[in-house]
Amino acid sequence: MSSGRSCRAAPWNTRQMAIAALILSVVAVLVAGASAWWTRKQANAAADVRDTDADRRHAERSPRFSVATSRSGDTGHTVPIRIEHNAVFDVFDVRVSVISPGALLSTYDVDTGLQSDEQPLGIDPLPQGHAAEMRLLINRALHRSSTSRLLIKSRDGRDGPEWSDVVEVDYYEVDRSIY
Repeated sequence: MSSGRSCRAAPWNTRQMAIAALILSVVAVLVAGASAWWTRKQANAAADVRDTDADRRHAERSPRFSVATSRSGDTGHTVPIRIEHNAVFDVFDVRVSVISPGALLSTYDVDTGLQSDEQPLGIDPLPQGHAAEMRLLINRALHRSSTSRLLIKSRDGRDGPEWSDVVEVDYYEVDRSIY
């Protein structure tokens, strides 16, 4: 019935098997390296997108400060100002400093009555819908223009990123007797 032969395939030469294994190993290493490189590239791109998105959100939420002046009721060389912001949230660590120092000697906070010759004057926090009231004392001898610029810096939260806003105070329109 049977002649005693089996239907087995011919055995591979060990040298051929070693070459095939080497080729498969090299291909696997190349694929793994390409995969790691591509994954790293995607992670860097995702981090860039996340940073760009955070910067955009920060810029969109940036509060715009406004300064309102009124006539001075006292000596004529003080300008009452009211600092407000348009943000729908509280801003923290608000610092007001004078960019044109020749026109201003000091500021003081109306609520606390504290006078400050040091720059910047700090307000922390400035809640939504509230305003900080202070007065700018104008030095007549050093006065060079009818406007001064204030640099107002603030933060979103205690440790959040910082915003900067420059506003101009036009005290020529407030009271001409300051000259």
